[in-house]
Amino acid sequence: MASVSHAMRNRNIKYSFALAVPRIPLCVALWCLSVCYLAGCGRSAAPNSGAATLDRGRALLAQRDYGQAATEFSRVLQQQPDNVETHYLLGVALANLHRNQEAFDELNRVVQANENYRDARVQLSHVMVRYPSQQYVTWAGDWAEKELAVKGPYMADAHAALAIRDFRRQHSDTARDHLAQALKLQPGNVRAAALLTLDQLVHGDLASARRTVTSLPSGAEVSEFQGEFYRLIGDTAAAAERFREAHRLAPGLSEAAANLADSLVAHDATSAEAESILQSLYAAHIQRFEHLHALHLMRLGRSAEGLKELEELYNRNPADALPRMRYFAALVETGQNDTAEKVLSKDLTVRPNGRTYALRATLRARTSRIAGARADILTGSSLDPDRPQLYYARALIGNVSGEFAQSQADLNEALRADSTFLPARLDLVRTILAQRTAGGATPDSAAMRSTLHLFDEIPPASSRIPSVVLLRSWLLLASGERELAERNFRESGLEGPDAVTLGRALTSANPGQTLEAARKGGSAVLTPFASRSLMTDLLEFPAGPVFLAFDFTLLDYLDAPKSAKWLVF
Repeated sequence: MASVSHAMRNRNIKYSFALAVPRIPLCVALWCLSVCYLAGCGRSAAPNSGAATLDRGRALLAQRDYGQAATEFSRVLQQQPDNVETHYLLGVALANLHRNQEAFDELNRVVQANENYRDARVQLSHVMVRYPSQQYVTWAGDWAEKELAVKGPYMADAHAALAIRDFRRQHSDTARDHLAQALKLQPGNVRAAALLTLDQLVHGDLASARRTVTSLPSGAEVSEFQGEFYRLIGDTAAAAERFREAHRLAPGLSEAAANLADSLVAHDATSAEAESILQSLYAAHIQRFEHLHALHLMRLGRSAEGLKELEELYNRNPADALPRMRYFAALVETGQNDTAEKVLSKDLTVRPNGRTYALRATLRARTSRIAGARADILTGSSLDPDRPQLYYARALIGNVSGEFAQSQADLNEALRADSTFLPARLDLVRTILAQRTAGGATPDSAAMRSTLHLFDEIPPASSRIPSVVLLRSWLLLASGERELAERNFRESGLEGPDAVTLGRALTSANPGQTLEAARKGGSAVLTPFASRSLMTDLLEFPAGPVFLAFDFTLLDYLDAPKSAKWLVF
């Protein structure tokens, strides 16, 4: 296990840029790899009145622009509510957006209308097999078994669904048999290969994982998957070569271009090739990736250029939350707080919502305008009572006001509302560290170890964020895991004042004193609610590359011990 852990932690790098897409599940992420075939596999076309819209949706789906594709398909269904093919395509798009209940509704409607719609039947099984209810898991297996019984064209995907079912039932050997059958039927089935590779990695069998990955036939999607694998185990040169091949084979796949740029930047932050790729994504208005060039410029110290591009993206579509939030974060990061507040206030007059009120409350609390911050939280809560950013803003006010117990409770509430909300997770760790090492006290190793679970739900791609790498190392050190802390830090290759401070702590006889001194010195990594932490997270989270093939949520179904999974990922 140690060798795999060592190799895979190498994916931490000095620099990463953000991707504003949710992590895409394995069981739905690759549905569209053959979407051009699926979209026109012999079923009757929509009437002419919706044909152009349907074609736009198909094109967007083929480009993996799932949000815009779903919008186009919904428009078609407003005119043609009984168009079965469009319901299917909408279900595929929704599943890739991780909107599983809506995807289930659409795909189930298709299957109820036509039980022999085989591709919908198999995709429905992949949605149902992930539901918490074991009854849904059983139904998913039933649909997959039907595909095997008729020896249909989707037998490999059916075997993959049955593998997930059996992993969930803790029948690991039969699950692996299903994966082997899937790859025998369709050697290039990335869905099955990715799950098999993930299973091999968490059990420490890196050699078998390499064999699985390298045995696949050539193709754009396979090259993308191979690039993801090599990046995951820290071989950035091999990852770049595979992503470059995917980009060559399918120039229209924007993920391949973004992943190639990410791999190049991992090796050299000033890569001219990476900047050229990101510039092309910006110029082509690829909505999910057009902001990356601006963030790249900012990370290179060219803040004025980056800010100008983010402002242009915001002005192009001010109703889109992501460009607005990035522009706001960039303004704060460059010290333009007054302009940032004007942007938020203007937005609230047009689109009052809980998140924007929370961000303005956070900004006001950081500048000691507590009354205004409390008013914003009150108004925001009336609009969106369970918004995690509102709990976070309230936690910040509690910290500023010295109400530390309430602040910690609010951070826990933020994570209850959204377990992926990184600022709350990191500040909760910082708060616990501060409490247990106050005055330079030596922390209770066992008590600190119980806090390590707070890193379990951080997506693997986001583990590359420098503050995450450093904070994890500090927590491991405080937990008595000095050797693991040192390895986690050294392999990251991070530099800068915070990295130097941690390096000293790793050789200190009393890490508690070093930690307290660093915190008093203003370390943003260790100080709860450091002045720029939320703004940095808005720019960098979710950070890192696109993971299409690997679905790390499936780790919960594999039979490796939890501790082993944490060490690997």
